[in-house]
Amino acid sequence: MKEIDDDGSLELKISHLEFRDSNTQARAIAEGILEVPDNHYVTFILHGRNGLLSELERFKEDFSKITEKIDGKLLHVIPK
Repeated sequence: MKEIDDDGSLELKISHLEFRDSNTQARAIAEGILEVPDNHYVTFILHGRNGLLSELERFKEDFSKITEKIDGKLLHVIPK
């Protein structure tokens, strides 16, 4: 796992967990949103490529830098 942009998105290298649609080249598997203290939202998108999880993208709705500590217990997940 490594950070791949200034917003803290993570590249995932997982070799043993497959998602259901392994024939798809790349797709968003799940999306989540979280309200942060400055009254903005952080969006999280879990991506898959070639049947494997490949990236956890995150960004703020106004595209400003994410500086807040993220409490995963408050994340609302929206399956795709």
